[in-house]
This record gives sequence, C-alpha cells and structure tokens, in this order.
Amino acid sequence: MTKKEKALAILNRAWLTHGMDQMSKKKVYEVIATNHWKGIQGKFGKLWPNQKQLMKLQYAVGTFDSKVTFLNGKKQGEERGLQAWKYYVKEKGDSVLEFKKKTHRKTQFGLAAFHYFFELLDRLKKVDLIAYAGEKTFNGNQYELVFITWEKLEKHPEHDQYVLWINKKTNMMDYVHFTVHDTPFPGNMVTGSVEFTQFKTIEGVKIPFEQIVYVGDPKANQNKYLHKLTVNDFKFDAFDKQVLYPKKELMSIGDSK
Repeated sequence: MTKKEKALAILNRAWLTHGMDQMSKKKVYEVIATNHWKGIQGKFGKLWPNQKQLMKLQYAVGTFDSKVTFLNGKKQGEERGLQAWKYYVKEKGDSVLEFKKKTHRKTQFGLAAFHYFFELLDRLKKVDLIAYAGEKTFNGNQYELVFITWEKLEKHPEHDQYVLWINKKTNMMDYVHFTVHDTPFPGNMVTGSVEFTQFKTIEGVKIPFEQIVYVGDPKANQNKYLHKLTVNDFKFDAFDKQVLYPKKELMSIGDSK
C-alpha cells in the first residue's frame, strides 16, 4: 500500500464513521449556535457584531450558499447571506434584502468557514492531493495524520493546506490543523487548529456540538481557545432550500470559489 493509498483508506474510514455518506444525501441544515471570541484578540478578530454572538446559520449542503440571522445584540434580527458568492444584507426595518457590490469580508469569511468545517471530511475527500503524514500522540490519544492540499504538496500561498488528525481508536477526526489564505485578517493568511468535540448523531451524521479554534497547534487545555462555536440546536432539511436563493436568476455554483 502506497502512502497515498494509506491516507485515502484512513480518510474514507473517518468519512464513514462521521456519517458523511448520509450528510451528502441532505439538502440543507440549520444551526442555532453561539460563537464566543475570547479576550482582546477576540475583540478585534471577531467575525460578527458581538464577541458572544447567538445566531442562526442556514446552509445548503455542498455549496457556499448560506445565511446568518443574528439573534442577540445590536444587530438582532438582521440577516447576512451569500448566494453564488454574492453578498446580501437585510437590516433592521428593511422589508427586502439587498445585494451589495462590496462584501463585508469578515462576515463572508465566517459564513463560508463554518459551512466548510461542518462538512470538512466530505469536502476534502474530493481533493486530488492527499498524503499520509505519519502518526502523533497527543493528550493521551494516538492519531494518524492526513495532509490535504491542491496542485502541489509543498506549502504555497495559492491554496489552503489541511492536516486531519484521525483518532486511531475511534476513526473520528478530533482535530484539524489548517493554513488558509484569502482571509480578512492582517497578512491575509491564518494558521490554526480546530478541535471537534461533543458529538451528537443527527439522522446518521455525527455533528460536533462544539468546535474549539486555537491559534497555531491544538492545545491540551481547551480554555486556550481564540474562539469557540457552541451548537444549541441542529436540524436537517428544516426549511425550504429556496430561502437561500433570493435572487432567482443567480445560479448556484456549488462549492467552487
């Protein structure tokens, strides 16, 4: 077995263990969650109006078509969305939403990033460059590492890179280390890690009800997070998919960027 074949086998086991075969059969999902951005870094880095933002996220599976409704704070009741990467808003007092020529980069990034990470194993399974990156022991668990990127294995600024930490005992993806580009943050590049925890099985899919984001490598101490997404409720196919397509003539482009 080659290293690529080994990586693909590990990735496929994790994909099945997480129930991604069932996720791909769904049309949309709705998430009620709180995103908490911690401390001074959180104050300036937050993606939403509030450091502790309660919100409703609505996503179309396998796309970047999405909407957020703010459920607390100064923007409560307002909506922001993406349709085929076109940004729209519905502010207080508006009867209709408005597509904007200029996007709000942090909100767009937040919508797309959370969307991508809920479906991460399914999205990355379709990428061409997948490599076995060895084993690691961390926090009392053994992990097999799978490296995924586009075009070439060496780090390069044109594409993102991901290292999936797959638990050898459970076949679950406990962590992912990422380097992403084209971000709204200084330097345009972000390196960090996400810990996926507090899983609940929803219609055959294991959903992490907590995603803990760290600067740099994963941390043994969960309190050392930059920000954390805590899910209160998660539902598949709880609304009409057309809600995410307010501009009928604007065709979906799937997960293309």
